[in-house]
Amino acid sequence: MDREEVIARIVFVAQSYGLPPEAMVALAYHESRLNPNCVGDNGESIGLFQIQRIGSTYESVKTLAKWAGRDPYKLNLNNPTTSAILACIGHRQGYGHWWHAWVNVPAELRPPREHFMWRHAPSGWLGFP
Repeated sequence: MDREEVIARIVFVAQSYGLPPEAMVALAYHESRLNPNCVGDNGESIGLFQIQRIGSTYESVKTLAKWAGRDPYKLNLNNPTTSAILACIGHRQGYGHWWHAWVNVPAELRPPREHFMWRHAPSGWLGFP
C-alpha cells in the first residue's frame, strides 16, 4: 500500500470520528513515518499509531478494542484502517493516549487543549500550558 492510500485511510477514519484529519496524519507520521508495518518498543508497539499488542506491558489494544466493539485477539494492528480506528476511538473517548507523541507534533497541527479529544487527559501529559 502506498503512502497516499495510507493517508487517505487515516483521513477517512479521522473524519468519521470527528477528529482533525491533519492532526491524526501528523501523529501517525511521528509514530511510524506512515509505515503500517512499523514495530517499535522492542516488538511491543505495532503499526501506524504504534498500538501496544496483546501481551505487552500495557496491552492498550484490549482497551481500545473494547471501546471499538472489536475482539482484540482478532485485530491486525498492521492494517492501516484498523490502526486508525483504534487510535481515533481512543481520542474520541477523550483520553489522548499518545501524550508522549503529541508533544512532538507541530503545535499548529495539534488540536487545541479545549478539544473534546483531551477531556480526560491530564494537561501535563500533552505539553499544553
